[in-house]
Amino acid sequence: MKPRTGRPHVPTTFAVFEAYLIKMRTRAGMAIARAKGNLWGKRPNLSEKQRKEFWRMHGTGRYPISDLAEVVSDSRPTVYRTLNMRQTAWSVLSH
Repeated sequence: MKPRTGRPHVPTTFAVFEAYLIKMRTRAGMAIARAKGNLWGKRPNLSEKQRKEFWRMHGTGRYPISDLAEVVSDSRPTVYRTLNMRQTAWSVLSH
């Protein structure tokens, strides 16, 4: 029995080429959006103003984490993530 050659590979070639075109268009669109300043991924739960107030309140040491979570109407993990963001930012700036 002879192996089949020629024709079965043509549709595969077109499918691979089409997938490549889709990938390139997606990357081009993402580059344009990035250049315009659009955010990718999940948006922050707190605005910049809320974060500054939140960090100020935490800096006083008078508010436990659970109270801070109630103030911003969010979960304790979000509070810890927000506090960690500030620590990370300060460690990057100090180096």
